[in-house]
Parts: sequence; structure tokens; C-alpha cells
Amino acid sequence: MAEASPYALRLSQAASWVRCAASVPMQRTPQAAVVESLGDNTIREEGTAIHWVAERLDDPFGRRPQVGDVAPNGVTITDELFDSAEFYVETLAEYGAKWHIEEQLSAPSIHPNCGGTPDAFCCGATQYYNVLIVADLKGGYRPIEVFPNWQLIGYASAILDNYPEWRDDVGLMIEFVIVQPRAYHRDGPVRKQMVAFRDLLPYIDALRMAASIAMGEHAPAIAGPQCDDCAARVGCSVCHAAGMRALEVSGEPDMHDLPVAAIDYEMLRLEDAARMIEARLTGLQAQAAYLIRKGEQFPHYAMEAGKGRKVWIDEQAEQAAIAMGDLLGANLRKPAKAVTPLQAANVLPKEFVESYTQQRRGELKLVRFDGNRAVKAFSHLKKD
Repeated sequence: MAEASPYALRLSQAASWVRCAASVPMQRTPQAAVVESLGDNTIREEGTAIHWVAERLDDPFGRRPQVGDVAPNGVTITDELFDSAEFYVETLAEYGAKWHIEEQLSAPSIHPNCGGTPDAFCCGATQYYNVLIVADLKGGYRPIEVFPNWQLIGYASAILDNYPEWRDDVGLMIEFVIVQPRAYHRDGPVRKQMVAFRDLLPYIDALRMAASIAMGEHAPAIAGPQCDDCAARVGCSVCHAAGMRALEVSGEPDMHDLPVAAIDYEMLRLEDAARMIEARLTGLQAQAAYLIRKGEQFPHYAMEAGKGRKVWIDEQAEQAAIAMGDLLGANLRKPAKAVTPLQAANVLPKEFVESYTQQRRGELKLVRFDGNRAVKAFSHLKKD
């Protein structure tokens, strides 16, 4: 797993500071530290655990992790987490390349205090051009688009800063790869986009300009999707104002049928407003929980422990329950269950696994896409 970043401008947070320069200094405030420590970081910690498993699955000399192992961050490895890591490793293996894994890099072309740790990258040559491949494993459920992706673009710039022999402003192609096993996406769990390096230069210029503003004395704050994961949102007046504006509008009722374009537009706006309210609310909840634990009293809120599920005291108690069930003629043992098909494929013939498994169709759901959908749909076609 990657070590703690020594950079004030972390490329993993580029999507935030490229839109809101103030997020960089504000996330170093005491209020942000409170939200960071008390917020629900389950998904992030599970993502860290997936990376931990993936690193060790790719190590031929180390002990292979197993379901039930505990990662260094305290997360127990479940079937889902193990399968996600294995899927990522198999995706990288399909390239047949020698990967650089979790290598911390500076990005001086963007800013002297900028850098990050790409999950995996490699560089090779095809018959027609050189290609730099930048791959990123995402363990969350929120779909991440592969391009434009500020984090990956920043990684590409950092890689070429540290490996200048790979840079070719004319002939270099860059393939961005997002591997996201746990998120539903219309393009599947692996998304790829090939981009000419020369076409990335305006994006790198934008990162450079945003970095300069973020590290300046008067970095402006701008509300938007970047507020979702910003630890400083609870103390941010701009986030507060945006959330309050989205709360309520009153007027005369009017029944009318909207055209398709109007429905589409309003759903976009309402989703963005709901996201802003959620960002503001979760920040306030974390701050309120912290203050109540310190002894503060709120008129309408208090900390209350819910009822957890009942569990056996220990293994001895489980065995006693099984024995009692046997005396009463009831089998209380859990039935044997096969491991997942992905795990079974490591020891069973592939043909056997394929013949006894099926790919279930996911539930139909309304999904949102950006304006690059048509471009992505035809990006695999080569020009003459």
C-alpha cells in the first residue's frame, strides 16, 4: 500500500483542488480533522484492504492472502474484497507487461509541492506508436469515469516527469484504465480510454494553473460535486450557502407535463442539489457527534446506541448450541458452501467452471452519463 503522501497537493485529490482551490488549505483545519476522524470511512478502508490483497497476490514470493485474513488497517478480507483484488490483478496480467506498482512520484511540471502514487503504470511500444498505460483500482461503489479524470492525468504528468525518456510530444499515446469491480457502470468494471499525449497538454496546463491558485494566499472556494468527500465541508461558508439555497423554494402549484429535455435537465439539477445537501449534512452530523461526545447538548439531537445483532459469546458457546441442537434433533451447523467461481477457477479447469456458472443480468436502473458517451462509444475505431 502507498505510504502517506508528503505532498501538499496530492494527485489523488486533484478532482477537488482543480475545481475548488480552497479545499487544499481548508482541509488542514481542525474542523476538517474532526470530520475526517469521525466520518464513515468504511468504503475507503475497504478500498485500502483491496489494494493490500492485490499487492500480495502479485508477489510470487510472499504468502497468498486468504478470505478471513485481516489487513493492516483492521479490515477483514471478505469474498467480495478478495474477488475485487483478484479481478484487478488478472486485468493487469492481460497486458503481459512489467508494471510499476505503487511508486510514489513527484509532479514538478504541475507544482513543486505536487505528487502522488499511481496504482500501476508501464510503458511499451506497438507497431505504430509508444504507449504509456496508467491503471487505477477503485474500491468504491460510486462509478468513476476514465476520461477526463484529473487524478489519472496528473499521474501521467508525474510519470513523464520521473521517466523523461518515455516522453514524446508527437507520437506518445496514453491509455487510461479504471478497474472498479464493485461499481455498476454501463461500460463494465474495466473502462479504458486511449488519448494522444499532445491532447493532454491543455489538461496539464489547467492542473498547473489550479495548483498555483490553490497554493496561493487567496484560494477561492467553489461548491460542487467535489464537496462530497471534502473534510472541510462542515466549516465552509460556500458549501453552507449552496446547501441552504437547495433546501426550499415555495410558490403557486401548477400541474403540467414536462417535455423530455426539461425532465432531463431538471433531474440533472436535482441530483446535483441532493448531492450538495448530502455533503453538507454528513459534515454537520460528524461535527455534532464530536461536540455531543465532548458534553455539548443539542435541542433535537443526541447520541444513542442502537441494538446490534445477537452473536454467540465465543466458539465454545457455538459448540454448546450445536450439541444442544443434536440432543433435540435439530442440526444447527451451517451448510457447506463453495467458494466463489472466481476463486474456484484457480484450482478447477476453466471449462468446468464455465459450464457450471452463469453471468446474471443486473437490475435495470436509471443511470446518468456525461456528454462524452458518443465519443467513448466510437473511440475504438481507428482512422485510416
